[in-house]
Amino acid sequence: MTSLPGSGVSASPDSSMVTPRHIGRGAASFAVLESPVKLRSWSLAAALALTALLLPAQTASAQAAPPPCPDGSVCFWSEEGFHGSYWEWTARSGYRDMPPFLHDHVGSAVASTRACFVNWSPVEKRDVFNGDWRSRYLHDFGGRIDGVGPGAC
Repeated sequence: MTSLPGSGVSASPDSSMVTPRHIGRGAASFAVLESPVKLRSWSLAAALALTALLLPAQTASAQAAPPPCPDGSVCFWSEEGFHGSYWEWTARSGYRDMPPFLHDHVGSAVASTRACFVNWSPVEKRDVFNGDWRSRYLHDFGGRIDGVGPGAC
């Protein structure tokens, strides 16, 4: 019989037979049978969990670049990930209410100019800068946006 280090389990070298490990003391003691295979699978699971904790999470810089939007414009999509219906607002057009399909429903956006996103009730504004983009905006201000205007808020 050989003992598996730190396990309290002994196994025969020529088989997967195990001897019981006792847990508790006195009358409250009971035997637990564990196989070397189970212990190895737990070791693998622990190693994978530790690896997942130590690896850095994917950051915004590691994501794919947003689609292009013409200079002087802000491009809006109804769905996250730059999908769905599309609308392009230009700074020279001045303030505009969002089209009905985007009112309180902007899933993603790319800015190629300075702009101000507006929600009218309650009044909230967001400064947007040239080069800003959001691929997931629906559950943030994109779910409240009523209009867009040129320049700073």
